[in-house]
Amino acid sequence: MDRSPGLPALPDTPSSPGAEPQSPHAHSADSKRLRVSRACDRCRRKKVKCDARRPVCNHCEALSLSCTYLDTAKKRGPPKGYIEAIENRLHKVEELLKDLVLADSSAARHVLKALQGPDFDD
Repeated sequence: MDRSPGLPALPDTPSSPGAEPQSPHAHSADSKRLRVSRACDRCRRKKVKCDARRPVCNHCEALSLSCTYLDTAKKRGPPKGYIEAIENRLHKVEELLKDLVLADSSAARHVLKALQGPDFDD
């Protein structure tokens, strides 16, 4: 068996009599990795799978690194007030269009004709 210099040889036989050798790709229903709700800060930064074990996850423990869960989750979705600002702008545009329609000028007719085109759905 070839091995890299400086790395210890892996045992070819199980460590205890009667034990089954474990393949790194062997999966059973019980060993299926569960999705964790919060990875540790280092695993999140490195984008590696984290088992979220406390106080130290397996990845940090294997590398003898500190394991913290300090980073706060960032809020998802639009910034605060964004939807309200868009709704306010929409109401202003609707009022301007209503005023334009009531004016009954050639500009109003042109705008109405453009709005009633194939790209406009009521």
